[in-house]
Amino acid sequence: MKLARDLRLFDASYGHSVLLRKGQTITETAIIRIISLGFSGLYIDDGAEDDVTVESGVNEELRVEFITGVKSLFLSFKGSFDKDVIKQIEKISVTVGRLIDEIKNNEDFMVNIVDLKMYDDYTYHHSLSVAVISLTIGIALGLNNVELHQLGLSAVLHDIGKLMIPASIIQKPGRLTCDEFELIKNHPMYGTKILPHRHDIPESIFDGILSHHERMDGSGYPKGLRDKEIPLSGRILAVADVYDALTSNRPYRLPSLPSEASEYIMGGTGSYFDEDVVSAFIRKVAPYPVGTCVRLSNGITAVVVKNREEAPLRPLVRILSGNMLIDLTDKRHLNIVINGLGYS
Repeated sequence: MKLARDLRLFDASYGHSVLLRKGQTITETAIIRIISLGFSGLYIDDGAEDDVTVESGVNEELRVEFITGVKSLFLSFKGSFDKDVIKQIEKISVTVGRLIDEIKNNEDFMVNIVDLKMYDDYTYHHSLSVAVISLTIGIALGLNNVELHQLGLSAVLHDIGKLMIPASIIQKPGRLTCDEFELIKNHPMYGTKILPHRHDIPESIFDGILSHHERMDGSGYPKGLRDKEIPLSGRILAVADVYDALTSNRPYRLPSLPSEASEYIMGGTGSYFDEDVVSAFIRKVAPYPVGTCVRLSNGITAVVVKNREEAPLRPLVRILSGNMLIDLTDKRHLNIVINGLGYS
């Protein structure tokens, strides 16, 4: 099998360098290396779907700018001068503005999490994924530009408190001890403490950082807030953070499929996650990204060709044997549903 899209490594000095190029044969050795580097997605070209085009939601230049900015920002916290942190926040703020414009200018924008995960280095790309998902939800909910900007910065900074926790705990491959988990649960508070408390950093950014692990039923942390006690930014970040974490390759578990992660989010509606936020999430984050191979309830295997915001669970698919298109929103095909993934 061959690679359908470049697979890239990130380097703070040089941007992205290509690990494997489009068209390159993927060997068993390459697969082992890909997994070891933390990648959780890649596109395979099997020659059967030449007309399936996977659109990149966020352009390459903006991704590099964003990731480079996030890494510089995180590194600035290791210094001793607040002015360096403020400078990096101002720089990433400009990039967040560009990201908002990019999403808003694409009326058909839907998040394809596989596309966002074509890179290594979880820490910085998690910030990108959470920002893209959060902003997409925020736009769908009608937030204005100021609110979106503050939401985007909260997404960038939501896990900054983990810098105060030993890497051996953050990257621990096994189950955390009770003491270790209690320490992890403090990272939202740590995040608000290490940020410079200045008048030019809006309070809403601190609110989002502090509340992104709160849950609607009060079972979250650090304050056990319930329902609308949780700021809207925290309710949005909660969904984006959990979805990206579930679909990421981590030292302690393999990634969930996008559809599985979406079902988890939907299952937590009302208890863990805000109903309106989940509704926007389901419309804008594709549970079956373009290029996904699916099994239909009639026994046929197909590949997703196009997603639709109004019917995210019923995409346009192409049958692998015969190349026929099936529109799962067509009333003639309402008895057909997606009931599995992968080749039969």
